[in-house]
Amino acid sequence: MSKNILIVTTNQRVFPGGKAPSGVWLSTIARFARVLETHGYSYTLSSPQGGEVQIDKHSLNWMFTKKSDWEFYHDKTFQKKLLCTLSPRQINAKNYDAIYFSGGYGTLEDFPDNEAFQHIAKTIYENGGVISAIAHGVSGLINIKLSNGSYLIDNRQVTGFSDFEEILAGNKKYMLFSLENELKKRGAIFKKAIFPYALFVVSDQQIITGQSPCAAGAIAKEMIRKLHNVTDSLKDAQKVWIQDNSKTLRPGC
Repeated sequence: MSKNILIVTTNQRVFPGGKAPSGVWLSTIARFARVLETHGYSYTLSSPQGGEVQIDKHSLNWMFTKKSDWEFYHDKTFQKKLLCTLSPRQINAKNYDAIYFSGGYGTLEDFPDNEAFQHIAKTIYENGGVISAIAHGVSGLINIKLSNGSYLIDNRQVTGFSDFEEILAGNKKYMLFSLENELKKRGAIFKKAIFPYALFVVSDQQIITGQSPCAAGAIAKEMIRKLHNVTDSLKDAQKVWIQDNSKTLRPGC
């Protein structure tokens, strides 16, 4: 095991349709990467075009952050990584145990049709690795096909930012497409928490997805369990626990 994780980020700097500034949702990287580092894993930031990526200013709002997010954001090493993300052509999929598609509205534009990252994800998966994604970043899973021609998420349980959450956020009319509907079109069994913006994780074999940015840390923990073949994973033993937690959390959790 290499203990290296590939994190995919969006290059988009504006909201879909060019209505407002956008970028990477901070907590979807900060909380995920912090868990990895705590458990001795390293990570590589990548993006469809490579080079500099921007943090979405909206994700810096006090409602969506906590102290540890800010500490991570101001870390000099992290800031340097934001300036020089790798492009797909610089990546050897065999060097990574897992891939994680981070969040942000811009992912709806540059994740779904990126064939290079689809190939990287397929290679990691077929080598026994883990595929994970969060919130809008789950759009990166929509068009991944396996070597047998089937879609990765066909007949698999997944979650992601739901239509209802788009309506509550007032952004549904600006979305390029319905993430929830597109996942279902690919045969996915879409799951979501009772309450919106909750910490809700779905773990189905080698695929781990989170509904909202709150789930980043939990996804990382579940990923590590999967990579170490721990049997009492969220899917195997903790389904009720996940649902119960969704009742107590709110934006900014």
